[in-house]
Amino acid sequence: MDTEKQFVVMSKKDVEEMIQQAAVAGAQVASDTMLVAQRRAEKERIDRRLHNTELLLRNYRTLKASCENAVLYRIYCSKLSEKDKRRYKVIKLLYISKQSMNITEISKKFSVSKVTIYEDLKIAKERLSSLFFGIDGLKFF
Repeated sequence: MDTEKQFVVMSKKDVEEMIQQAAVAGAQVASDTMLVAQRRAEKERIDRRLHNTELLLRNYRTLKASCENAVLYRIYCSKLSEKDKRRYKVIKLLYISKQSMNITEISKKFSVSKVTIYEDLKIAKERLSSLFFGIDGLKFF
């Protein structure tokens, strides 16, 4: 096998021009790639919004019933123990009220530990899940 080495002599100006052309070509490829990625991300955002809108429309009746169940949960909690009433209030203060509170503020308000508030949240969420989603919202152990 005959391997012959060849050398090309270029002036400094020619080398600089070649580097400049390579830089411009690389920048163009990078720009095109970024533009394609941005268009793809925008299309995915639009598709996700349309998908979510369709899901909301398709599940409108279920969501409406869930809202009604949330009201039932409030009534349900009002007839139970002080702990259950506190659990409802914790959910309301953390997620529903216009002026939400954080865990520390809620624990001070009820004069209980943060751990108790987290336990209240867990229990209240489990109960709400069963109201929102029926049997699918229940945990089976």
